[in-house]
This record gives sequence, C-alpha cells and structure tokens, in this order.
Amino acid sequence: MKTVTVRIDDGTYNLLKNAAAGEGRTLSNFIKHAAVHYVASQSTVTGEEMAAILKDESLVRDLRKGLKEAREGAKSPYELGENYLGKYESGMTDRIMSRI
Repeated sequence: MKTVTVRIDDGTYNLLKNAAAGEGRTLSNFIKHAAVHYVASQSTVTGEEMAAILKDESLVRDLRKGLKEAREGAKSPYELGENYLGKYESGMTDRIMSRI
C-alpha cells in the first residue's frame, strides 16, 4: 500500500470532508473511492456510445485489426496509434511535418 500526499485549499478540503462524513467514510477512503470511481467511469463506454461504435464498420474493422496486431506483438503501442496520432509527438502527420 502506498501513501499519497495532496495539497488542497481549505474550501476543497471542507467540501471533501463534509462529503466523506455524509457517506460515513474517512476522508482518505472517500478520496480513494472517488478517484477509483472517476477512473472507472472514464475508462468505459455507455450503451449508447458502444452502439455508435459498433455502427461504424470502418472503426470496428480498424479496432479488430489493431487488437490482432497487438496480440501478435506485430507492433508497439506507439506504432498502433501512429495512424491516428501521426508519427510525431505533436500529432502532426508525416505529410504536414515534411513541409516544415
């Protein structure tokens, strides 16, 4: 188990402390629970979002291809995202960078 120190202003502290008390939790447990809940909710899609994803045949095809390549170890995570983010860290494509 790790210990994390966070600096927050008095208003935020009071808000979190009162929210924790309202749920019968310690402040530390409340912050941990809130952080885990936030990350989990941002890491998943809703039923509506999944339906939209599944309707996009090109996206589904690309996702399946990427998953297959990742499982086979054919490409690194960087290489898999290169088509979407560009070759350079800025996200610019090779074509744009070649003009600069």
